[in-house]
Order: sequence, then C-alpha cells, then structure tokens
Amino acid sequence: MRLKATAIALGVAAVIGYGVMQRNEPGGQQRAAGSAPASNAAPPAAFADADKGSYTPGDDVTRYVALETPTAAFDAWKLIHGCQKAERHDLVGRAERCNGITQEQRGMAGALLGTAMMAGVHGAAVEYVHLMYSVPRKELEQARRDNPNHDKAVRTALEKLEEVAPRDLQAIRLLARLYKGPNAITGERNAEASLKFFTAEHELQNTPEKYRAPIVAGLTERLTPEQVKRAREAGLQLARHCDCKEEG
Repeated sequence: MRLKATAIALGVAAVIGYGVMQRNEPGGQQRAAGSAPASNAAPPAAFADADKGSYTPGDDVTRYVALETPTAAFDAWKLIHGCQKAERHDLVGRAERCNGITQEQRGMAGALLGTAMMAGVHGAAVEYVHLMYSVPRKELEQARRDNPNHDKAVRTALEKLEEVAPRDLQAIRLLARLYKGPNAITGERNAEASLKFFTAEHELQNTPEKYRAPIVAGLTERLTPEQVKRAREAGLQLARHCDCKEEG
C-alpha cells in the first residue's frame, strides 16, 4: 500500500484529512450545521497476538499501516477517527482511545481512508462521504478551486458508493440525498438518479405511501415520464436484489 501513490488518496488527504483533523483537535471548529450523522464505523478487532497491557492504539495504527493492505488502512483510519471523535465529544475513555496516536498519524487519516475507498473496502466510501458532509461548504468550495484532485476524488467516492449500494443501505440513502440537489459535495443535481435510490430506500424500508409522495413529487416535477419510469424501475430492481445491511 503506497499512501502517496494515487492522486485520489492525495486529494482525500487534502480535502478531508487536514481540514477534519483541524476541527477535531481540542478547541477546534465545531462540525458544520446540518452535516451528516456521526460515523458508525466500529473499532477494528485487536491483533490476535497483541498484549493488551503493552500495545496502545498508536502502536496498533503503526502495525496496521505496516501491513500495507487497504483493509488494514481502513482499520488504522478507524482507530484515528475513533480518537478524534472521542476528543470532539469529550467522551469518557478518550485518553485510552488516543493513547500513542501521534500528530503524524492523524495527518495520515485522509490518505488511509482514501486508500480503503479506492480499493472498495466495505464501509470506506460511506465513511468518506460522511466526512465530506462534515466539512463546511465554504471549505469544500475552496478545495474545489485549489485542489485539482477534489472533483476526481468526489466522483470516485460516488462511483464506489454505487458499487456497494447493492449491499449497503447507508450507501443507498446517501446516494439518494447526494443526487437530490446541488451541493458542495457533488456540485450537481441528478433527479433521475435520486429517484432511483429513493425508490430503493423506501421499498427496502416499506415506507408508507403518504411519506413517499412529497419526496417523489419534488423529484419527478423536472423529469420526463420516460425518466420517471426508468428511475422507478431501476430503484425497484435494486431493492429486489439488494442484500442490504446497515453499516455499524
């Protein structure tokens, strides 16, 4: 695993790795209003041969990185992210979660997550988009202007979300909302794609029609009958064949 080998990993590090790290530091900026819910990423399992009395989370991050696999990169990111979340919310046990995790390791977080996302590690694309939601709009807009890798990283994240959607209900939910209206993450609106994923989400959740109707009405008003039919059929097909699980 070469953390600096891909433009996407560098783009992720620049867009979310540094910015989110800064806000997660004690006394840093709070999460943006209206951002995504807190991450559900579970902490990775302990190393089978690790002496719990000797190894710190920082040691485990080092060991995961040394394995040089995308899955290990995601596990390392989860340890760093768990530390940052504990600090941000002033959780009990934050000292234990952050024990041994260095500033250098915190600075690697974006590239670690980007590596896992690029490789299609389950849950990585969802976590990436959750973090994108936590970055204030102005910062994302500035990143788009300053970083040539920004849009490519975002498009790749969306592609990865679509790849895992047949197995991940959270990915379906995120795609429905990301495509619904222009925002700093996608920079565009795709009502047909949004209708597809909203249809799949509501079918999987058996949402009553009275709750579906307002959403569907807002999405279909700008679509042709052919587009509406195509989106609904695609959404029903996705729901019918989805082996969906909630991440976390």
